[in-house]
Amino acid sequence: MIFFDKEFHSEYMPTRKEQCGYCYYLDLYETDGVKSYCPKRRSYCKLDETCGDWKDGGRSEMQLREHCTWHVSTMIGEILKMNLDEKPFSNIKKLREYLESNGNPFISLYDIYGPMIATNLFFDLDRETIAQSFMPILNQISNLVDDNNYPMAFGLYYKMIMTLYNRYNHLVMNESKVKKLK
Repeated sequence: MIFFDKEFHSEYMPTRKEQCGYCYYLDLYETDGVKSYCPKRRSYCKLDETCGDWKDGGRSEMQLREHCTWHVSTMIGEILKMNLDEKPFSNIKKLREYLESNGNPFISLYDIYGPMIATNLFFDLDRETIAQSFMPILNQISNLVDDNNYPMAFGLYYKMIMTLYNRYNHLVMNESKVKKLK
């Protein structure tokens, strides 16, 4: 297992301007897995699909890149096929907004390491077991956010991220040692 050079899931990015990701109608915030809702088509579609109803939404590649950058809790939800618009995931977004509004330096580090940890989690052979084992922690964090106890919620989330970071950093370090021996 290695850290990949891409911090986002480029396989979901549209490659041409006329694809759904750049379309005015596509709602990036209403999702079902990797698909987003299109009220014009009344269905969910991938960012790289095309249809006859396309209208330029003026989206930048950066907006879509952010949409395709999965962080840890999003990856856990994807692995377990859970609705990312419901708790605990909606409260994890609230926690992030709180941390951003208060200038917490963890956010900038998390934006660097979160996608890499999420990518390693995705390719982990034990991903379902690992994702399931973190759900009680995410639920506890969600309850703390409901109680407006953001410092405690952040502390738990930080411990969870560090546990995963240490797991995958250890694997990366061991893999690079093996490569040097060859």
